[in-house]
Amino acid sequence: MSDIALRLGKGILVIEGALDSQLVRAGMPAGACPDELNIMDAEMVADAHRSNLLSGVDCIVSNTRGATAHALAAFEVADDADAINRAGVRIARGMHPEHVLAAVGPCGLTIEPRGGSTFDDVHRQYSDQVKSLAAESPEAILIVSMTDIADARCALIAAREACDLPVIVGCTFGEDGRMPGSGTDPATAAIVLGAVGASAVGIDGGVGFETAEKLLVQMERVTELPVMVRADVGVVDGGGYPKAAVIGLTASGAASHRGAVSLAAAWAQRLRDDGAALIGAAEGSHPAVTGAMAAMVKGDEVRRSPCASAGGGMLLAGPRAWSRIGGGAPCRTIGGRINTTGQGALAASLRAGDLSLACGIGREQVSAGADLLDVNVGEADVDVADVFPRLAGALAGCCDAPLVFDCSDPMALERSLRGYPGRALVNSVTGDQESLERVLPCAVRYGAAVIVLAMEGGVVPDTAHGRIAVIDRVRDAALRAGLTDADLLYDVLAMPEAHDASANDVAYETLRLAHERGLLTLMGVSNVSFGLADRVPPDAACATCAIGAGVDAVIIDPREVEVMEAIGRARYSTVP
Repeated sequence: MSDIALRLGKGILVIEGALDSQLVRAGMPAGACPDELNIMDAEMVADAHRSNLLSGVDCIVSNTRGATAHALAAFEVADDADAINRAGVRIARGMHPEHVLAAVGPCGLTIEPRGGSTFDDVHRQYSDQVKSLAAESPEAILIVSMTDIADARCALIAAREACDLPVIVGCTFGEDGRMPGSGTDPATAAIVLGAVGASAVGIDGGVGFETAEKLLVQMERVTELPVMVRADVGVVDGGGYPKAAVIGLTASGAASHRGAVSLAAAWAQRLRDDGAALIGAAEGSHPAVTGAMAAMVKGDEVRRSPCASAGGGMLLAGPRAWSRIGGGAPCRTIGGRINTTGQGALAASLRAGDLSLACGIGREQVSAGADLLDVNVGEADVDVADVFPRLAGALAGCCDAPLVFDCSDPMALERSLRGYPGRALVNSVTGDQESLERVLPCAVRYGAAVIVLAMEGGVVPDTAHGRIAVIDRVRDAALRAGLTDADLLYDVLAMPEAHDASANDVAYETLRLAHERGLLTLMGVSNVSFGLADRVPPDAACATCAIGAGVDAVIIDPREVEVMEAIGRARYSTVP
């Protein structure tokens, strides 16, 4: 076998289709556990692999999609999980294919708050399975059939922590273009999974090739990773051929074997031209269908779509929506009202364990136009390590906007980032060594972006060049830690103007110097009016000036209608 990591994104790889359909055709008893056949009837599994290998596929996929301990418990064979997984990889390797991918599918548990399982419960299921699979030396882990972004992300994190193999993640979408469990669209899924280290992302079943092609294009707009497409061919009838064709025929018509093959070949060609790097069939797969796809595209170079990764800038995501900061996007607004400072009712509700008020504030800000939501419970006198992660999860469930984690408690930050089913922005890191060591590794581990404060030792430099010097030092440390410029947003530190109307001249000059370096910038507009009786006029003026100077994001109170209107006018009167 050759090293698949050297081929990903370079040459098109054709992947073996879903085995379940073939095992049914081969006589697997109704209600049987497909994965248990790895130890009960290894030859049946080997025959299925052999047929696909002869059809010309590059990658054989182990028969382990349902082999977490929890999933196997439904068949009363959970105690055999390790043996089933290891045998599945051994059978696949015994075919001597070009590449062996070890399959991991949904474990059947749902992470809170949508379900009753903790992140760690679900993580343990995937970690144990991946350790068993990796012990038999596959070339990569292939996470498939994921319908919930939280589940997919948890499986990916578990896989990356359990082994050092490449991890490919395939999400299942409905005809509405969203993952059925979480409502996640393809672009958001690609951002979330790419942030935590997927080697490739893609579409794995749920739709036919026509819809899959559209979803592929959406993914390519936000990721440079190789993209996989395994679309449904159809539902298998008693004769073993696809019917209820979802590859281009009407739902009421029956697809002939020959028609399915020719259509699959044509779609493989289209997917290649659209930039797909890994191609295969999912539900209803048949070796003849896979063979036609292999004959059409095997060995071709990956052709990146012209729209691939258009825009640049910083990409952030909640579980159902994403946002771009910089990269030609208009100035983004960060709602700053989920902050217990000066909000006694919010602090009291959190102390009582009630998250509903905070969630209501979040929804209100999104409705008012906030693109992201800052979350800060530092003044609530609560157990931050417990409350902050639960609040982050609750907000992810009720608000589509990506979250900004404003949290100085290391344990709370780690737990929140680990379980958040999106890509968060951490607020913040300073030039202090303790801050760098606390925030940067955590951000890298869980795929978060970071706000950089131009301060050090609790002191904000009183000159623009002083602030830029701090920014440069933090940037160097962040790049060494594994972050990129697209992961860093620099707060130029707006000051209250209650006693000095020119207090922010330094901030605007810092903004100018940062943009000369090509850095992404942020200004906390709400800081400007602190201590003033009427906060709206100075906030509106500051937002207008900052956007005119090219700031990429501002922190505001979206209830201030005049400020939001000023931002709207400035956004579209500013020439990039």
